[in-house]
Amino acid sequence: MSLTSDAPAVRALDDELNRQDVRVQLQAKSAETAALLREQAAQKEREQDARRRHDKAAASRGSSALVTSSASELGVSERASIDTDRRLGRAVAELRSLVVYCKMVPDLHEDEELLRAEEALEQASV
Repeated sequence: MSLTSDAPAVRALDDELNRQDVRVQLQAKSAETAALLREQAAQKEREQDARRRHDKAAASRGSSALVTSSASELGVSERASIDTDRRLGRAVAELRSLVVYCKMVPDLHEDEELLRAEEALEQASV
């Protein structure tokens, strides 16, 4: 058997492995995006709670230690929200570029993982 006669078979195997790799990447990025969306919602709620506690402490003219503590908690919560937003943005961008690539590959443009990835992008854009 010559190497040239095996070339199409090797190429077909490489293509199949690449398609499988892309499906795995789609699944992983979709899951990451969904998890970060849930984290973002929870983080926004924690930030709002921290803001309410800080506003309440400042309005009640509580001890300066209480106001300082609540301000510190609010700052931590705001930084965590910013970090979650940044990570979500990066995950969405990576997923979007993977979806665009998949739509250009004829064997993948109807794949179930691609449809799930598009749903995750839709959720992230809301």
